Amino acid sequence: MADQQPPMLHVSDATLHASRQRAFLGTFRIRLDNIQLPELSRQDGIHVKQLQAVLRTEECLRLDPVNFIEATIPRTTWSFARVPAQQHVHTPLSIPELTLALHESVSCVRGKCRIAAAKQILEAADRWWTVNLYRVGRTPPPHKIVGPPPLTVCIEEASSIIEHWRCWYSHEQNPSRGLTYLRARSYCRDHDKDKESRALKNLTPHMERVTKRLWKHHAQLATGFDQCASWHRLWRTVNLGVLHKIIASKCDEEHVRYLDAVAAFWRTVSADGRIDVDEAVIQALEGRCPYFSENDRRHLQALREANHFGALMTDEDKAHVVFHATQYPMTIPSLLTFFEDHKYIAICSKALRRLLGENKLARGVTVRTYFAEIYDFRDMITVQTGATSFISLPWNVGDDAFSWAYSQLWLCSMRLWPFILEEKPRKADKGIPSPFHGVDPGPPLAELARTAQGLGFCSATIDAMVSSGPVGHFEHQVQGGSIEQAENKELRFAERCGIPFDVAVSARANDLFITKLLDPELVPSAEVSQLFVTRVFFQRLFPESERINTAILNTHPRLRE
Repeated sequence: MADQQPPMLHVSDATLHASRQRAFLGTFRIRLDNIQLPELSRQDGIHVKQLQAVLRTEECLRLDPVNFIEATIPRTTWSFARVPAQQHVHTPLSIPELTLALHESVSCVRGKCRIAAAKQILEAADRWWTVNLYRVGRTPPPHKIVGPPPLTVCIEEASSIIEHWRCWYSHEQNPSRGLTYLRARSYCRDHDKDKESRALKNLTPHMERVTKRLWKHHAQLATGFDQCASWHRLWRTVNLGVLHKIIASKCDEEHVRYLDAVAAFWRTVSADGRIDVDEAVIQALEGRCPYFSENDRRHLQALREANHFGALMTDEDKAHVVFHATQYPMTIPSLLTFFEDHKYIAICSKALRRLLGENKLARGVTVRTYFAEIYDFRDMITVQTGATSFISLPWNVGDDAFSWAYSQLWLCSMRLWPFILEEKPRKADKGIPSPFHGVDPGPPLAELARTAQGLGFCSATIDAMVSSGPVGHFEHQVQGGSIEQAENKELRFAERCGIPFDVAVSARANDLFITKLLDPELVPSAEVSQLFVTRVFFQRLFPESERINTAILNTHPRLRE
């Protein structure tokens, strides 16, 4: 007897139309500046040029229903939009204009080439288009939806097909990778494997594999990302394409410290979630430093006065955000700055891993855990007072002693990596020869090994590098001519967190970290690296260093001399 086939159901056009209409909000005239477009392909670019020629020579038929576009709008944006009454006759005066704030937008899901062409052709006083608007639904669309679903389906599939239609008209086809990751992670924490798998299909196959690897083998780093899940707008612009590089750097602890700083700042600014921080606030703050920079303070104040900052926030909430932003003594972190700055962590990690020789770190072993295993604590803390001079002081807290030695080793890595590695950390510099090309990496690598040995890290590989390396301190020539840039506060903070200066003769220790105790006086050029990282970036990775530094100076005041 043949297997019994499930009964079939023909889903009527009326049923599908009704499911679509439930999300339909109406037809409106919307300013082009408030219409957000998905990424255009190369073929789209050709189509846009053709439409531009049409718009230049013929009448703009945007009132013809055939030329209407379809877009979605978030529920919160719709609830605060100024919505006029709908009429039935489509004329320029009868189709109402939906007024949105400058920072708010609707997402185009059909007709993107028309809008891209219109944005470049239409004059400022005439920049609008007719939009069939749909409310954003609750279920993400299937991956790579290419059209409406088939009408003849099994009864068991009927409800999912109706949901398919609802998604098609109420979501962007390509949600941001950050939000897709966030959605999949929430399903992972809820142990909902089916929804997790469907959500991950919105990522590329490579990114899906990397994400699963992160959750399975790097739980500490995944938990660091989880801290930032409460502020979903931080995730809209994250670059998940470099997630595999973050994992490969073997610096989970340092990355988690950075994510701790991100979560702590936005938790304070949002008053533990009471204030709904919108995208305009995030874009106004991330990467800036109004605590030091007068330009950043003026920029923040101008946005607030023009009502481009926190349009849905009360005056009291705006004052709270501005106050805590201006009192934050570092560049303001976000997930955008995290993914931008990870390359400086990775480049120092590469230099430190040269101390492993031919050995490779096993899975689950990070740079920090490796150096913790080879650290020799003998109730002493080692302080580096010069390039080749170390002193050991009595100390009874082993964790502090290791943290201090490890942070000092990172400082040495920040100073010497340009001479150890023939590469740069910036993508934009790909293909450009390193300025240190041809420098023998042996002497600077021996210097890094000597520093590790002096700070209390003991291994056969490090000892061999020290004994086989050249005798004496590795000297490198520091170029001059740009100290004015380093001393100019605005230019310095315009470079933002973690961006190294190109050249410097000397700089203030309050603005830089070098391989010695902090000193308010100018540091001689011989003690300043050719390329160095700002103090802000270092404190983000090693926040305990300031506390330990203060404790050392208080316990041994003679070091202040």
